[in-house]
Amino acid sequence: MSVGDVVKWSKAHSSQPGYAYTENWIGIVLKIVNSTFIDHPATAVEIMWRVHGETQVSRYDESYWNSLGYDPFEVICECG
Repeated sequence: MSVGDVVKWSKAHSSQPGYAYTENWIGIVLKIVNSTFIDHPATAVEIMWRVHGETQVSRYDESYWNSLGYDPFEVICECG
């Protein structure tokens, strides 16, 4: 995942109980905060989502996606 890429929530995420509403969200990666550790390429990601005609920016840090057990985002266009 790179800055400028178009992403959506992965099927693994949107199929979780209570997260079906995220199935059609489309976003653009605005910022990736890189880690200084080789085995942790990113410590945070900011995504601007387009949801029901509105935009919102959300920040996800490694403590979020490390707690999931699956990859929450899927790149649908490597536009960055």
